[in-house]
Amino acid sequence: MKEKVILAYSGGLDTSVILKWLIEKNYEVIAFVADVGQQEDFEECRNKALQLGASKVIVADLKREFIDEYVLKAIMANAIYEDRYLLGTALARPLIAKKQIEVAKAEGAKIKAAGMKKTIEREVDQAFSDITSAIEELSLFKKEILVKAAENLDLLNLGFKEGKIGFFEVRFAQKDTIEAQFAYIEAQTRAQLAINAIEKITGGAVK
Repeated sequence: MKEKVILAYSGGLDTSVILKWLIEKNYEVIAFVADVGQQEDFEECRNKALQLGASKVIVADLKREFIDEYVLKAIMANAIYEDRYLLGTALARPLIAKKQIEVAKAEGAKIKAAGMKKTIEREVDQAFSDITSAIEELSLFKKEILVKAAENLDLLNLGFKEGKIGFFEVRFAQKDTIEAQFAYIEAQTRAQLAINAIEKITGGAVK
């Protein structure tokens, strides 16, 4: 039986990637969407979570509690960060976490997916770093290594025909060209593996 995860879901890229990632890790994901007054299409958000594979989507109307228990108290306390910044999204996070825990208890979930974002970000960063390196490597092969190997082989073949170059020098050049071609194929494979990793994490095709 799969373990249930309660994911605080916004419908944005980061939480959508996390949702897909958790499903890939064989968790049952319940998406928890908090309505604290933001201008969102919650039905669209619900549909997106379900399309990505969430087993259930819970949209909680927290506007009244947020105003009464958090916003008014923050105003009364003159809660301004570093005497400059009015608290915005940070003000809603304690309430969202509280309700997320309540949902986890009600749904019998043992896990609340909050600290997984950094792990996923590291995986995404690594995947994009790998594909960037692979693309650079492919470009180097196509523009320089394969071209120079082919040019060198052509020159040696010409020299051999004119009697200026020995047979073994041509054979060595042929060997170098073949090895360069095999190395290029290996670079293509690494690029494809990097693309596959990104597609697995994000749940979408890399174009």
